[in-house]
Amino acid sequence: MVISARKFDRRTLDHVVIPRFVRSHGIASASIDQLSRWRDEICPPTEGLQGPYNELFSRQIVALARSVGAPATSAGQCKTNVEILFTANPRQQLDY
Repeated sequence: MVISARKFDRRTLDHVVIPRFVRSHGIASASIDQLSRWRDEICPPTEGLQGPYNELFSRQIVALARSVGAPATSAGQCKTNVEILFTANPRQQLDY
């Protein structure tokens, strides 16, 4: 089987294809009829890894959030609103 697709120029992608994709896959908020936006900075401390890996992982999450336009601050310097936990016993942790 051969699958082929038409190649779009950058302008068509930016002004036609991508906006259509977002409209067809995004769900507008009932209260404001717009796609969701971030209001608060994310604060993602990580726990359960060894040594400096907790901080490294949190920094990667913050960098990713900023790359998509979400407000983010350094973990540890903010009020936690996203929790990331690595564990060898997830069922036990969930039960706790």
